[in-house]
Amino acid sequence: MLFSLKYDDENPLFSVAFHPTEPQFVVGTATGWVSCYSYDSKQPNESGEVVPVEKWTTKRHKGSCRAIVYNYEGTRVVTCGSEGVIKVCNSDNGKVIKKTSFGKAAATALSINEEYIVTGDENAVITVYKHDLTVHQVYKLQDDNIDSISVIKPLRVNKHNFVVGCNTFVLRLDVRKPEIAVKSADQEDEVLSGCVCSDVYSAFGMSEGILTVWKNKGLTDQQQRVKLSQEGSVDSVLAGEVENTVIAGTSDGNFAKIDVVSGKVLYQIQHAAEDVLYLDYDYEYRLVTASMSVLKVWDINEPEQLHDQKLALEKEKEKTARGENKKRKSKTSNKKNKSKVVVEKENPFADLLG
Repeated sequence: MLFSLKYDDENPLFSVAFHPTEPQFVVGTATGWVSCYSYDSKQPNESGEVVPVEKWTTKRHKGSCRAIVYNYEGTRVVTCGSEGVIKVCNSDNGKVIKKTSFGKAAATALSINEEYIVTGDENAVITVYKHDLTVHQVYKLQDDNIDSISVIKPLRVNKHNFVVGCNTFVLRLDVRKPEIAVKSADQEDEVLSGCVCSDVYSAFGMSEGILTVWKNKGLTDQQQRVKLSQEGSVDSVLAGEVENTVIAGTSDGNFAKIDVVSGKVLYQIQHAAEDVLYLDYDYEYRLVTASMSVLKVWDINEPEQLHDQKLALEKEKEKTARGENKKRKSKTSNKKNKSKVVVEKENPFADLLG
């Protein structure tokens, strides 16, 4: 592992984002503090650990910092607070450049692409901003079936299109239009997390421990259903470094890599004892996993190596078990042979034949 950071119960981790091109990341906490760190993977300390260095920290929000993202260039950091305020700051020094209020409801989702910043809140309102925080479009989705937004992600092929998870539905928005472009059927399972994993597919994490895979164009029917947790939920989903793969974190503390086309689980590793709520990659594609109490940055290919070691250990245990089983069978066979006493009769004509 490259490094890990721990957080206490008084100020747990609520949001995290890693810089797209530099060894830098930002975190937001339950008390509204936002901090920026840098790190050097080639300069470990005497214990062999990399220690992040704080660049700046500030009390950014009156409530909790619910969501945080970098813009595509990494020059700006966007944060949303539970008090209903969105702020854009300089990523180098943390100084606020622009801010605005999006209402009294707490933010539950935040997304960004090259043209828009999009927020979702606890009242099922989606607000689309330009990067200067002027409002471009507002969607009020609250009805008998929808009361909150859980995830918003931009489609890659069209900068005006976003996929949305809200309660038990999946939506697609074209932000140039005031109506919802596509709405799925009721899934009867709450959508908690999601990502766009290619130009063709999106994947969403569900409350019953299933990863569902959808075609971006239609969002009319699930293409795959992958069970990742027997009793927990899929709380975070991240597009993998290889197209049509995803990393998914579950409430039982595990994270898994999945091929969304075949539905095959490529590996499954434990992060910690609690929910894996946040996933990201650093600038060199090291995997980042985080819960409210601990953030971990894994070495490159470390999860795959741990998975291979786990498989090798399981094979060795199976081999040992087979060997012990053979020994037990051999001992049993020897006991049976010893119990059979064979008596050879003496030939009375032996002297005459001699």
